[in-house]
Amino acid sequence: MLIYSYYILPLGVFVFALVQAIAITRLFSTAFKEVENLSAELLYTNKHQQEIILDRTSMLNAQAGELMRSNKIKDKVFSIIAHDLRTPINSLGTLLHWVAEDDLSLEDTKKSLASIGKNVETLNLTLENLLNWSLNQLNDVKSESELIDLRTPLQEIAELFKVPFEEKSVHFQSFLTTRAAVYMDKNHLNLLLRNLISNALKFSNIGGTIEVAAINYEHNYTLVSIKDNGVGMNEAAMAKVFSTEEHLTTYGTNNEKGTGLGLLLCKEYIEKSSGKIWIESEIGKGTIVFFTLPNFPI
Repeated sequence: MLIYSYYILPLGVFVFALVQAIAITRLFSTAFKEVENLSAELLYTNKHQQEIILDRTSMLNAQAGELMRSNKIKDKVFSIIAHDLRTPINSLGTLLHWVAEDDLSLEDTKKSLASIGKNVETLNLTLENLLNWSLNQLNDVKSESELIDLRTPLQEIAELFKVPFEEKSVHFQSFLTTRAAVYMDKNHLNLLLRNLISNALKFSNIGGTIEVAAINYEHNYTLVSIKDNGVGMNEAAMAKVFSTEEHLTTYGTNNEKGTGLGLLLCKEYIEKSSGKIWIESEIGKGTIVFFTLPNFPI
């Protein structure tokens, strides 16, 4: 037994040591793999943390840009209300007070009522432009485009401006003798034409002429031109008329005042309908406003 134990004991110790070595090796291997996994997870987290930070930074920048845009819209609206609406409303109040108090003769009352009617129409167009432009900036404008013959809204607008045309002795002529179809929201088209013809009338001299024409353009579009032979504008003014950064308010030949919103609104409506608008003008010779609109959905 002693001899047997003498030989077996070292073997047992060896086996025990071998088992322990294998167990410790497995423990080290498992621990090493866990460290590798944790290191990989940490790298993944750090990488995605940078992406998350970049995404959040981008989102904050977008929100800051939207806030700045909203503030610009608010400032422009308040500026128009403060400067371009208050004065004609005060004038209306004064005229109505005089009429109510019988401080005017019959002839002066008639003139005052004519002036009131003109101011009301101007205020109506200004308020409509202001409302539509504000909604347009907030992306809340819904449109239902349809195929429209330009001759119909032009006839309606010619009737609407009949009295102002007569007051300035301005001759309005439409060269649309055949059907000129455009694909656009009816309300947007009406407001577009009202603004452009109102501008042409505003800057026309007494006895001037306003001409409207339309031709086929690049097969899929209609090119419309509204031409007057009024005061015209220089390059600097033309660069500002479609700018959202600058508030351009100009006076007409009879001291008519505008807000500068009309052309901005026209540009936005036309571009939303896949069209374009541009101006050609020369001081003392008049202005031509060109715009294109598609003949079908694009």
